[in-house]
Amino acid sequence: MSVLSRLLKTGSIAGSMSVYLPSMVLQKGLGLGRVILLTWLVSKTEMGFWGLAVMAFTVAAPLVTLGANHALSRYVSVYEARGQLLEFYRRVRTWVIWLAVVLTGLALALSPWLVRALLVFKQAVRGGPVTLNPYQWYMALVTIGTVGAMGLYLCMLSFAYGLRVYRLTSVVEIVYSVVFTALAIVWASATPGALSILLAHLVSLGATLALGGVLLDIGVRRLARNGTGEREAAPLEDDVEPVADADDVGMAIPIHATEPNPPAEPVAAGLKRFVRFGMMTMLGAMIWQATGFVSYFMVYVWFDGRTAGPLAVFLRLSQPVAFIAGAAWAILFTHVARRWEDGDRDGAMFVLETAYKALSLAVMTFSVLLYVTAPWWRQIVDPAYRYGYLYLPGLLTFSVAVSNMTLLTILAKLHERPGIIAIAGLAACSLNVLLAAMWMSPPYSWHVNGAARAAGVGMYFGGGLVLLVYLLAARVRLSDSTYFILATPVLLMLPALWVGVAWPLILAVCLLTGWVFDRHEREVLGRSMHRLGAAMGRLVPWR
Repeated sequence: MSVLSRLLKTGSIAGSMSVYLPSMVLQKGLGLGRVILLTWLVSKTEMGFWGLAVMAFTVAAPLVTLGANHALSRYVSVYEARGQLLEFYRRVRTWVIWLAVVLTGLALALSPWLVRALLVFKQAVRGGPVTLNPYQWYMALVTIGTVGAMGLYLCMLSFAYGLRVYRLTSVVEIVYSVVFTALAIVWASATPGALSILLAHLVSLGATLALGGVLLDIGVRRLARNGTGEREAAPLEDDVEPVADADDVGMAIPIHATEPNPPAEPVAAGLKRFVRFGMMTMLGAMIWQATGFVSYFMVYVWFDGRTAGPLAVFLRLSQPVAFIAGAAWAILFTHVARRWEDGDRDGAMFVLETAYKALSLAVMTFSVLLYVTAPWWRQIVDPAYRYGYLYLPGLLTFSVAVSNMTLLTILAKLHERPGIIAIAGLAACSLNVLLAAMWMSPPYSWHVNGAARAAGVGMYFGGGLVLLVYLLAARVRLSDSTYFILATPVLLMLPALWVGVAWPLILAVCLLTGWVFDRHEREVLGRSMHRLGAAMGRLVPWR
């Protein structure tokens, strides 16, 4: 089997995770090492500048393609199933590239007004004169360029996600992480500052886009030429048997969920739905991305970059577990979406709830471990940053709550109701802003810790309320144990000692009794874990 054929190989959820999760662990390990080393090379003020730039291109990157990356992860499997993959790829690729070039160019042309608007806002909040120096101007230009490159990079990855070629995405993402880490450390050592790190972002994205674009183009053409029959010879998810009755697994499927798939339509006609779905999902995703940075942005504006620097560091150090879980969620969604498109709606919902409970328990367990051991592992960062570990209760609560809310985003995408994602993010973001403004001000005056706690409480209660309402409105009935797992992130707001004692007891009840996982779910998880372990035990994980 050729190298490219191995990169295009797909399999069950367990097989996909055996490939993608180790690559995510490697990437996030590099990311953690990069952040830790940069604390010893870059001042808190420069770290604050970098954190602001990361916020900008994380939130705005999907905007330059009008959310095409979100639509691709949903619709690639649709056009693959219809045998229209190559035509869909050609049309979308041309449209996405031109859109990114035009909108990035427009942002560069408007950059003087964009930067001045930020400075005026900061001046209005803090008072006193705020001036723009050449260094900040250069950073703004590089940040906008990075936004455009990141938008194309996300679209490339989303197309590969939709094809479920996780070996290919693993190679591309590891190349980006390695190149960026090397450039950032070398350039920051030579010229300490946020600008060096941002230039490393831009150059590494360009190099990875060139490599990944060529591999994806060749792969799509080969798949279209050979057809997908051989690639899908193995069952999509061979760990799960068909579910005869939704009531047996503790959920009710909406009435419209069992309707047959619509007949195939020309790709050009279907692009309207693709664009509409992408833009609606982008709106929700941008709001969700903003919720991850709103507390940081408020601290940056309320105080200064030096104060925001440690928050930026521990914001990143608190998220590796959730990011790795995000890789598992991405794999789960593409497999569930393919079952959904193939008409096996009951089986798709069974896989979703079973995997959701298992992944949520894993994320919470590792987050508790991170929280309890924080007084020791915080020693790895520069002493000037170490007090930032006090922000972990709010940051970890936010991170785990976001991971748990993936249940809402998957259901909304399957039902093609992306607007509900925006509503949930808006509710969480609004509550976050209100609480941060209150807790950072007298009589509370909790300073940065107030903003960090507002992030966790805002996501937990704001997003959670919308999720509950949606589940009731869509008549998706979940088991009591699933609702219990949805509630667990609130434990992270308690003192570390209490959490360290309570969580092992809760975890034991979840794993050793039949309350969380019934017999069928345990059998499925057992087979999946066996296959996952066997696959990950191979010397070459993408063999």
